[in-house]
Amino acid sequence: MRVVITGGCGFLGQRVALQLLARRDVDELVLFDNAPPALPLPKDKRLSV
Repeated sequence: MRVVITGGCGFLGQRVALQLLARRDVDELVLFDNAPPALPLPKDKRLSV
């Protein structure tokens, strides 16, 4: 599954992203935002910002 989260660098977006990265069926996760990440993101090859 490929997922794009708009507003992915904000408080809620990052928490949703972390939950999705814990799932095995997510092949690619893209966080789209006009601001830098609020918290440090995990190093994961499936994640792009």
